[in-house]
Amino acid sequence: MSPRNQDDDFVSGGSWAEGLAKGVFTQKRNKKRTHSSISPGRTKKKQNKRRRMEKQESRSKDQFLEQCLASKEPTWARERAELHDKIVCEVDLRVESIQQKIFKDVYNSLVTFVEAAQKLTQTTIPTAVLLTGVNMPDHSKVFKHIIERLKHITPHISLIAPGQTFKQQVTSLVLDLVNIQDEDEDVEVSTVRKSEASFKYLSDWYANQYPREDRPPLVLIIQDFENCSRTSLNDLITLCNRYMATLPIVLIFGVATTLSAVHKALQQSATSKLTIHTFGSPVASLHLEEVIESVIIDPEIPFKLSSKVLGFLVEEFLFHDFSVNHFLSGYRFILGEHFYRTPAVMLMRSEDDVVKLVELMNLEDLSHVCTLPSFRNYVETLEIEQQAETLVNTKLCRETILKLIKDYMMNMKTFTVMTKVLHILARDLPRHPLGRLQRDVYQSALGGRIETTAPYRECFQFLKLSNRADLETKLNLIIKEVENFPLLVSFRDQMVEILDKMRELAAEGESSTGSPAVQSLDTRFPVSNTGSPAGSLNTSGITPLHSNVGTPSQAADGGNVKSSSNTPAAGGGVGSPALGRFSSKLHASLLEAARRNHVLQRPFDRIRGELITILHETLKRFLASPVSLPLHEIFFFTSTAAVRRHLSGAPRAALHTALTDPHAYLGHQDLKISDIGEIPPTLPDLSIGYKLHLECPRLINVFDWLSCWHSIINGGEESISQEDQARFTRVVSELHHLGFIKTSTRKTDHVARLTFGGS
Repeated sequence: MSPRNQDDDFVSGGSWAEGLAKGVFTQKRNKKRTHSSISPGRTKKKQNKRRRMEKQESRSKDQFLEQCLASKEPTWARERAELHDKIVCEVDLRVESIQQKIFKDVYNSLVTFVEAAQKLTQTTIPTAVLLTGVNMPDHSKVFKHIIERLKHITPHISLIAPGQTFKQQVTSLVLDLVNIQDEDEDVEVSTVRKSEASFKYLSDWYANQYPREDRPPLVLIIQDFENCSRTSLNDLITLCNRYMATLPIVLIFGVATTLSAVHKALQQSATSKLTIHTFGSPVASLHLEEVIESVIIDPEIPFKLSSKVLGFLVEEFLFHDFSVNHFLSGYRFILGEHFYRTPAVMLMRSEDDVVKLVELMNLEDLSHVCTLPSFRNYVETLEIEQQAETLVNTKLCRETILKLIKDYMMNMKTFTVMTKVLHILARDLPRHPLGRLQRDVYQSALGGRIETTAPYRECFQFLKLSNRADLETKLNLIIKEVENFPLLVSFRDQMVEILDKMRELAAEGESSTGSPAVQSLDTRFPVSNTGSPAGSLNTSGITPLHSNVGTPSQAADGGNVKSSSNTPAAGGGVGSPALGRFSSKLHASLLEAARRNHVLQRPFDRIRGELITILHETLKRFLASPVSLPLHEIFFFTSTAAVRRHLSGAPRAALHTALTDPHAYLGHQDLKISDIGEIPPTLPDLSIGYKLHLECPRLINVFDWLSCWHSIINGGEESISQEDQARFTRVVSELHHLGFIKTSTRKTDHVARLTFGGS
């Protein structure tokens, strides 16, 4: 049981309040209202009241965030809260855009299906089964977008919640389909009472509302199909099928697992009444990859996560629920924690805004930046006179901070581009040494010194074997990626030059009789030392082991190799030891000759080697981790322990900490203790009882327990009163409810411990 984190309220953006108005009706139960009976003035008052409530809620959230930030450091509390909200809004807009783009095909397919549903069949119910995946927390937003799209086709849409009985389902869907809703202000007015809600009423109302042939469908959405009652679903489908002649009903099932779950949950008599069309949703991992690239990797968003923090969030995503919504909730919490820690985050702005803000700072404001560990380390590298001058002189301090922030921003952009370059090089290599996704390369590079890791070396070993077509494709992508970056102008020019060489080599190969990879090198690269063993190699630069050679002694002496005879020495038949010794000596002599004379390379091999060298040197230079730069604490959150403590569920440890040391959660000075074994009388009754129970054996005498508890509460001076007995009884009851003790069947005046440990 971890303490409630108040930051979750302001970072959630009010999403927890969605759907509170479900089932709330504006009419009295004994009076039926129509839309025309509602006065415009009363509706206007409701709209104004709702607007006032939304404004008050927004102001209260901003005030709460400001107070939360000011509780640790009041400097720039309001400005930090505004900057925090600005970043959160930008992230939300990007995530919303990504989800709309990823689910665009799914939304369009469902809309097309609903439009054509009436033409598909007249005897069965058109049913769309949307395979949403196991990321349950993300489904609400998906179905919200689906409902928004379907409103362009029909205003009659009902979202059936799980856990309802058959009667509740019918009542809910009839009220949703019949009720009138203001599209501008979402003011809902009921035209039917709950007691009258039935399919017969719905049929009569629909026939009266739409007498013509062009009638909109009635869409029933079951978002969480697996958690709905099987009996109620079967009854609902049977009832809907009876009214198919008068009601154009369309069903949409949200299935988290597979299509077989529908057939397992429904009887054959129910599935025979359905015409099922299956729709798949995008994979959650691909959705997460888009979010990471747009929110975390993109340098336009100034807030960044360190390698370990990002790895923790991704691990929580992959090993728990695959929920992008939960991933973003963790990201928002980390953002709030980052703004809470230091006022220096005020400099997490654009370059122009940073210049304006730093010019307005005095020496006291600049001290929040000067106390950062990375800035202190940077100052220590300066001369002694410069160190004191930088910390005392306001003008010089401003100039130093501005210079370091500009350098960080430029290096961060270059770092991000170079991680994309490395991803382009490594994403399609065998065995994927650096991972399949860009976040894998980005996370590895953030860890620092990626050029010294084994996956990096393996990646370049594979690049040395790449063919010309693959390298040309990758070079085109790299040149396009590094455009408009001042620090990478020379690198881009080198890539263009190498690409031109490859194209020229390809053109020469097409015009000549042989390919550049196999044509003779005598004319391109003349050999001067013809008497060496390399001079006797074939023109392709490759020495086949089955070629005609002389004796091992001749090869070892460097003499001319005789090829007039293929017969080995006497006694050296096939498979004989003499032939084995001959082959090994020949192999060793050829390797030695290659080392001495540097066997000639093909032109493409030389170009490829030059490319590999340039890539390695450039990546080594620009892939230095930004966490090693001065003032990175302004932009990077690096405390993995804080994230793990707040976001990883450890209920047993949290409960034990809360009962043994309440000051850790409540923060009250009267509860502060110097030793964990100390039991002062100022602790809550439950904490005292819990600490005493840890000192007891397996069976606890209740009277002895009460006596010890009372001696701590009152110092043992007074007798045990009825009030003390009632307080202690409550302690025992709460510990029993929490699962620490249970009643004993062996002794009636004892209780048994259910936990281990203690003294």
